[in-house]
Amino acid sequence: MPPPAFTTEGGEEKEITILLTGFGPFGDIPTNPSWEIVSSLPPAIPRTPTTPKIRLLRPAQPLPVSYPATLSQIPPLLSAHRDVSYVIHCGVAPLWKHFAVERQAHRAGYEGRDVDGVVVGDARGEPWPEVLRTTVDVDGVLERWRGLSPGVDLRVSDDAGHYLCDFIYYCSLAHFWEKGGGNGEGERPVLFLHVPGEGLGPEAVQHGQSVTMNLIRALVSSGMSSKG
Repeated sequence: MPPPAFTTEGGEEKEITILLTGFGPFGDIPTNPSWEIVSSLPPAIPRTPTTPKIRLLRPAQPLPVSYPATLSQIPPLLSAHRDVSYVIHCGVAPLWKHFAVERQAHRAGYEGRDVDGVVVGDARGEPWPEVLRTTVDVDGVLERWRGLSPGVDLRVSDDAGHYLCDFIYYCSLAHFWEKGGGNGEGERPVLFLHVPGEGLGPEAVQHGQSVTMNLIRALVSSGMSSKG
């Protein structure tokens, strides 16, 4: 039988649900590692002594590296999965060799063209906050993540890049900001994971899968700890 902490009052096993997304090709990246990793994850991560069973959801296809597509797809995707515990968006940082969790996203400053040549200056207009931060305890997650992934270069970042990674992160944080009444009081259980751009072979994808699963375990463990 599962430990009492992982069962409902009716004796059923508790379950955490996480929605993940990854991006499609862009520029010199015909195969995006973010989607290769996300799409290769199992449908669930089994219960451990410190975490309940974790169910993983993802769209059927990678998200286009497109500002208009992000604006049109993310709100209905989040609304359709309103009962998930966390959302993790995943993207690639082509020049990085490390993995990083982003702490915040920016409303304005988007000057790079997307795959269709579109430029969008702002993710939202005034009076939306210039910066939105996740309510996840990122430092606590990082500590647990490193404990589960010895020898892997794992970091926290405060600059998601002012491109589609930053843009989608702000859009999701804004969704929860608005859902919470727009006063900063509500939960914004969203993270953005940047994966390194080096290597697309099976070993690199398998390594990225393992690191991402450890991030998920660390996220759930940290969340359960903060809620007592």
